[in-house]
Amino acid sequence: MWTVNLPEQEQQEDVYCDPRVNGLERPTGISLSYERIMDYRIYSRANVDYLEDGDGAVNYNRRIKFKFKVPVVNKDRFKMTYGFHYSHEEFRFEDPENLNYSLYKSLEDKSLKSLGSNFYFLFPQKNKTFFAVQVNLNLNGDYYRGDVGLAKFLKVSAGPMWGKKPHDNLMYGFGFAYSYTFGDPSLSPLFAYYHTFSPKWGIEALLPLEAKLRFNMNEGSVWYLGAETRGASYNVRLNDPALVDKSTLELRHSEIRLFFNLNQEIHDFLWVSLQAGYRYNLNFNLAESNHNRKPTSFFQRDYIVESTLEDAFYFNLSLNIKPPKKWYKD
Repeated sequence: MWTVNLPEQEQQEDVYCDPRVNGLERPTGISLSYERIMDYRIYSRANVDYLEDGDGAVNYNRRIKFKFKVPVVNKDRFKMTYGFHYSHEEFRFEDPENLNYSLYKSLEDKSLKSLGSNFYFLFPQKNKTFFAVQVNLNLNGDYYRGDVGLAKFLKVSAGPMWGKKPHDNLMYGFGFAYSYTFGDPSLSPLFAYYHTFSPKWGIEALLPLEAKLRFNMNEGSVWYLGAETRGASYNVRLNDPALVDKSTLELRHSEIRLFFNLNQEIHDFLWVSLQAGYRYNLNFNLAESNHNRKPTSFFQRDYIVESTLEDAFYFNLSLNIKPPKKWYKD
């Protein structure tokens, strides 16, 4: 059982830094989740002469994701964790037999898939500090095709972070990340702040990606209230004669979510998680290449189609396997 030491108990200077603070859940080793986004409308505007505008209604949008992670190296001075994931997202439109817009027809016929690995490297120090690096390698798109090499679907994101843990209830860090969280490939600063400020309450934040308030109701029940940014880039082919010479296009997608999350222990290592919230769309755009800035501007993007998705409610249910409690006993 975790405890919060008040007044705060300082870490010893001769002990290698452990970034985890009191009150955090045990890490999840294996997870299988199902997500459903409620009905919403989509509006698309073409920025090129050879495509038209479109609009439609999505009646069914679901995501299934499987992931696991396992420690590979666990030494005082160096730790390495490997993770794997596969996700599959489907769209079902209203009156699919009469869809007349190429983007919607392609989403109806195909799925947005992501298959990837991530590597987390941790270098603890003895002066209450640490250095961490994460690297993600993902294959995103409709890559079950023989006409395009898998390298076209590879998305790489990475970022280093330096952090400090003054005591067992506080950790903060600074870094940056190159990622597709906002749809487009971009470099952004990161600020981590984890603070357990009472035996039951804490804050977990990795800005600008996520921030949540944690309530440890008891040892087997943890509640969260927060917000997160999610996004990705997928290589896709549209079924449109006007795009026959383009083997792949980039579908850029990002959103902000406000959510409430309950994580409940079923039996020691087996947990269930239920999340419900509201999704705000940031972008759902098509680009011709991975690097699509306008020639006249560093900040503006050159999209051939820009889409707006109506905001919608969603829910997510997942089963999680965690390390047994006995592994964390002193």
